[in-house]
Amino acid sequence: MIDRGRRELLSAGAGALLSACARGTIQLYGSGATLPAHQYEAWWSAYALEVPQVEIAYLPIGSGGGIRQLAEGTVDFGATDVELDDTERALMGREMVSIPTAIIAVAVCYNLGGVDGLRLSRGLCASIYLGEVQRWDDPAIRAENPRLDLPSLAIAPVFRADGGGSTALFTSRVAAVSRSLGDRVGVGRGARFSVGVGARGSDGVVDLVSSVPGALGYVEVVHALRAGLPVAALDGGRGDYVAPTRSAVLQGCDGDGSAGYPLASPTYLVAGRDWPSPAKGAAMAQFSYWALTKGQRSLDLGGDGDLAASLLPLPPAIAARARAEVARFTSGSTHLLAID
Repeated sequence: MIDRGRRELLSAGAGALLSACARGTIQLYGSGATLPAHQYEAWWSAYALEVPQVEIAYLPIGSGGGIRQLAEGTVDFGATDVELDDTERALMGREMVSIPTAIIAVAVCYNLGGVDGLRLSRGLCASIYLGEVQRWDDPAIRAENPRLDLPSLAIAPVFRADGGGSTALFTSRVAAVSRSLGDRVGVGRGARFSVGVGARGSDGVVDLVSSVPGALGYVEVVHALRAGLPVAALDGGRGDYVAPTRSAVLQGCDGDGSAGYPLASPTYLVAGRDWPSPAKGAAMAQFSYWALTKGQRSLDLGGDGDLAASLLPLPPAIAARARAEVARFTSGSTHLLAID
């Protein structure tokens, strides 16, 4: 049963949406993160069956590119795999709304010719990307993997060269345990590596790791699995090593960061809070709410122990925060969606 608050979805702004739809099509344009692009396309196709007058077009150019285009005003919304930082918010020149839509996870994948079950602490990941640990049989790696037969092979670190969301997530969570990485490489989409080889996009990372024996890289779990690359178990904050299973990923993004898989985060839709066009703003608000309700039902329904091979639904606490963000959309003094 839908409660009274949720029956009040059609505020004055949403009424403007219906009025505009009666006169023709409303188009929304967005760009950004590549990982959720397939899911977003599926959502927009499903939404079009319910609201055919709203058309949504999206260009998956990476989180950094989407945020730049949003700041330039060439798109109505952006998509990013991490929250906007203070510098990015300042560039926008207006107040923004960030809506978590699903949960993603980044994996550390590697190419060691049949070696599986690798364990890496984030501190060790930092040492590799700083050039302090350069071979797979280094004593520091062997200490974390006493049961593995590690080859005498050079490590070839691979990083994103195009400011992707995976770089922002990886550097922020590794720098949390390694001040040196934060100081020397940086944190966020603007991180700059001086060790290793850069590749463009998630596909570029998996292609390079797959083709270079001894390579190691960070990429969304789904991309690693599709390429047949093994992924490492990382330190989960309690002295344990945690693989990016569905349950561990959800735990890692729905707490204080002391448990679960550490490279987990929501992915976001981002748009300006106030819309000059109430019809377009209401269209954005209505779709966003749909994604947080009906859209969530189409996300990963695998078992808790399965690797997080696709986007995961939002945990309840994050979903409540997402709905509160949607309720912030306005056009002048008009709130465009009344929920909860």
